Amino acid sequence: MPEMVLARRAEQQPPPDGVELGRVTTAADAADYWQVATNAYASIGFPPEIFAFYERHDGLVAGNAATFLARLDGRPAAIAMAIVSRGVAGIYWVGTNGDARGRGLGWTVTAAAVNAGFDLGAAIASLQASPMGEGLYRRMGFETIFGYRLFTRPAAEGSR
Repeated sequence: MPEMVLARRAEQQPPPDGVELGRVTTAADAADYWQVATNAYASIGFPPEIFAFYERHDGLVAGNAATFLARLDGRPAAIAMAIVSRGVAGIYWVGTNGDARGRGLGWTVTAAAVNAGFDLGAAIASLQASPMGEGLYRRMGFETIFGYRLFTRPAAEGSR
């Protein structure tokens, strides 16, 4: 899993047709955000219950965070967030619903999060890329600075 960085603002492209990009500001927005996360991350093996603990949404609207939700034809479709700490904009939970992929929403939400991170005082943006996102981030100008190895082990007997 590559650790990637971008030391400049991201190029923003016009949103695809039918896409409305906005900041998460309400509890309803936050619920939509976590629903997209649940849908998007299922395709890389995240169990849906992993997002169930996000009942409180104040972290999505904290002063050092910028959280984005893109709606496609009025339906929640893509997400990304930036959390700024010590001059670094960490880019987290970038995802797009399966039926909305391939339309440029990933670029739209990632660029919004990166640039909001710089607006909040970051000097660099950093993320860990999934296999699905790595190519997009490279096209945006992110560079790999480190590669993480992920180790797994089978679940213990009776733990499922």
